[in-house]
Amino acid sequence: MWSGSHSAKRKYFDFEDIQHVKGMTPYQSSKFATDLISCALNETLNERQIYSFNTAPGYVLSAISYLMLHAFFWNFVIPVFVLVRFSKQKTKH
Repeated sequence: MWSGSHSAKRKYFDFEDIQHVKGMTPYQSSKFATDLISCALNETLNERQIYSFNTAPGYVLSAISYLMLHAFFWNFVIPVFVLVRFSKQKTKH
């Protein structure tokens, strides 16, 4: 499994400058390189039931992101719902 990024784009990668010495976006370039490596591994190894995966952690619900969402939900969203509920009750009467 490779750690990718949603910012990995072909426009940031240059085969003439593999180490991205001349560019201004080394992170995006390196993440696109991992995309290429993963694809190349799949092309050569899939027939032997060996697979390479590339994922962007920002798109994956991991234990840590679940805890962050959980905290956000209970600390921000629920109080907003409560306030809206009370404001609706006041306007009804």
